[in-house]
Amino acid sequence: MADEETNPSEEENYELVPYKEIEDLKEQLKHLKDVPIPSSKKLQVSMDDLAAKIDRMTAIFEEAGHEIKAEEGGLTFQEKMKPLFEKMNKVLEQNSEIAKGIVAVADLINELKSHMEEGFTVKQSAPAMEPPMPMSQTGTMMPPPRMMPPMPSAPPKRKLGFF
Repeated sequence: MADEETNPSEEENYELVPYKEIEDLKEQLKHLKDVPIPSSKKLQVSMDDLAAKIDRMTAIFEEAGHEIKAEEGGLTFQEKMKPLFEKMNKVLEQNSEIAKGIVAVADLINELKSHMEEGFTVKQSAPAMEPPMPMSQTGTMMPPPRMMPPMPSAPPKRKLGFF
């Protein structure tokens, strides 16, 4: 019976593994042997090449930056902003003209209101015909009211701007 008794430590030394797994492991081992592991020298060469390319790219960007500064260096801030100031002045002048027109229309409306309060009625007429002369309460003909007040003389144009 001593022959049949086996040492438990000897039974634990091996394990049954399917044949498919063994074949897969052999295939992986063969593949690893075929593909050379890059040496540290090859890795160093690749790193040096990468560093050189990055240096060239940095130099290109620096050169472009210097060229841009040289192109812009000839213009002062005032020269750069001059077109913007001219446009702003033009808009301010247009706003002034619009404001004068609004004031003229308001004056015209106020004048018409005052005439209506006095008893004058405004009738629409054909553009080619002249409106009839209004009659006063005494029966005499009144001259027609002025429809457009005289335009006030324009004040001298002043330059609006920062400089």
